[in-house]
Amino acid sequence: MFEMAALRAERRRHKLQQSSKEEATESEKADGSVQEADGSVQQVSRADLQKLRDLERERDELARDISQQRKLRSSMLALHEPGALQAERQVRLMLGPDARNVDIVIAQDAAMAQGGLLWSSGIVLARYLASGGLAAAISRFGRGHSTVRILELGCGTAALPSMIAAALVRDAKVVATDLPEVVPLAMANIARNAAALGFRAGSGVEVMPYSWSESA
Repeated sequence: MFEMAALRAERRRHKLQQSSKEEATESEKADGSVQEADGSVQQVSRADLQKLRDLERERDELARDISQQRKLRSSMLALHEPGALQAERQVRLMLGPDARNVDIVIAQDAAMAQGGLLWSSGIVLARYLASGGLAAAISRFGRGHSTVRILELGCGTAALPSMIAAALVRDAKVVATDLPEVVPLAMANIARNAAALGFRAGSGVEVMPYSWSESA
């Protein structure tokens, strides 16, 4: 009887040992899976971080290329318009029947290419309008109309002819148009010179985005 009891106890001890070993093995496998998962997460994180660094490097290179292209474009524009590289240009015009001198200051941005500049042709047109050209045009084409309507296409950053027209004909409806990216600077230039040109509240020049060269 004693030997049978001892044998049963030995078998039970053996089973307990075997069960403990199996549990230990499963625990090691679980730990190994967790470590593998952690390793995969670390690998994914490193890969994503590297991609982010690559994108930032490409962005910086693109920004440098754009800056170089703008400088080159500005230099090329200066070949055609001597004042292209100036941040501001000042123009003096004679307005009104008393031929009073008005100094107009125009901010430029050569990075916008042609639209960001005050071109000499715009100055010539503005002086022509101020010297009687606008009055002659209204006399010829404005008969029978209660309101004078003037539209400038491709006004650029200055909208100088439009400003002169609005200053000479107080009740005229003057609209200046150019590409969307040019409009904010044109509006700023008009607001800057409104007092010198004598614009009243609600009068002056309305600037609107319009790409006339691509319209049917």
